[in-house]
Amino acid sequence: MKSILIVEDDKIIREELAQLLKNTGYEIIIPNLYGDIINKIIKTKPDLILLDINLPHNDGFSLCR
Repeated sequence: MKSILIVEDDKIIREELAQLLKNTGYEIIIPNLYGDIINKIIKTKPDLILLDINLPHNDGFSLCR
């Protein structure tokens, strides 16, 4: 099963994305904290990352680099 990591700090958007993707057969990974997101990515090795650009600790552009 393909996994998708959702990095989104807006709870409503995050939950709607997660539900939609679960309904289409994807495994969803949602981190609880965003300060240590790099280690979460390394640990879970998702097939795809949906990354918000406006996060509390880092912006999405910095995380991509």
